[in-house]
Amino acid sequence: MTVKELIELLKAAPPDSIVLFMEQFASWTEGEEIQQVDVRPEPWLHERGHHRDDTYEAHIPATLKDPREEAGYHDVTWRPESVVVLSSGPTNLRFPF
Repeated sequence: MTVKELIELLKAAPPDSIVLFMEQFASWTEGEEIQQVDVRPEPWLHERGHHRDDTYEAHIPATLKDPREEAGYHDVTWRPESVVVLSSGPTNLRFPF
């Protein structure tokens, strides 16, 4: 989801609504209130590829890009992106990569 899409969806919400995060297939008791919004200043990469027989995707800081030369990785591609991180509490993103 992009910031543009999120803003468009939030237009319908009452301004005093609490924002909850729920993982895929979570029950109503598992929602966590968003406590932090972190607009990341550094460039990130959307990485896609295959590891052995599985397809994977990851979002990583561009400074962490490696050639994925480990055994089993193949067809790995990267696309630059900007990210905003929503979290229910402190993350380790405040530490340098």
